[in-house]
Amino acid sequence: LREITLRIPGEHFFCETLPLPVDLAHEEFEDFAVQALNFDSFSPFPADQLAWGFHACSDSAKVFVFATPFVKLRQLGWQNLEYFRRVLPSFTSLMAKGYAKSTIAFLLHDETLTAASFEPGTTVPDALYSLPVDLAEKDDFEAVRGKLLSMFDLACFEEVQEVLVAGDVSRTNNGFFRFENEWLSEDNTELADAVEIPADDLWTFDLRPEEFKLDEQKRRKLSALRWKGVMASIVGMAALFLLFIGLQIASVKVDELWVDERLKDERKLHLT
Repeated sequence: LREITLRIPGEHFFCETLPLPVDLAHEEFEDFAVQALNFDSFSPFPADQLAWGFHACSDSAKVFVFATPFVKLRQLGWQNLEYFRRVLPSFTSLMAKGYAKSTIAFLLHDETLTAASFEPGTTVPDALYSLPVDLAEKDDFEAVRGKLLSMFDLACFEEVQEVLVAGDVSRTNNGFFRFENEWLSEDNTELADAVEIPADDLWTFDLRPEEFKLDEQKRRKLSALRWKGVMASIVGMAALFLLFIGLQIASVKVDELWVDERLKDERKLHLT
């Protein structure tokens, strides 16, 4: 499970986008998100009973907060969350890039369809909605897509994208998480570029308790340092081994030269 990124379907979340105070420092974004969890309009559950996360953008001065009750996760069979590499909402990859114009973007993950609206130049959605979809029913997908579109004022958007299908998530060697997305429509010949999110930034999306996430980050950093130490030791031992081999070869060469010189001296004495 340590290698698995668990994604929770988006329809199980309460979501809200809020303006950030102008004078708020980046380090205070999380505290502001915690305050939002306690708003009566956000969730009927107290904050300590919620698995939650957030995504903020200082350029647009907005924060997107999402949460789901722990009891619901347990009822749905998602337990022992601490064993997974990451635990994220299914719509995470929609917030991995900005949009050039006002856009409604769709993402299908398993049997959950999400629609999110974005203003230009920000990765924080103004609104995000998710609904379950029965892919076995041919007409259900279009019906659900239509319901999601009806939640937006389409006159306010310059582009309504086709549906992206969420693929695998993998951790890269350079400290990013790569989300593979592809277009659902075969008519769209445009290649859907995979999106990447820095591993450190992805912690704000992680749904596990803050205390666990802090301890886990420390543990992983220590593990990385230990691994680097082991690799450095191996490289050092290999270098010493190569140096030893080099010295042995040099010693043999010196011995050969000494023998050659001695033979030459003996020949000269013999000739004289």
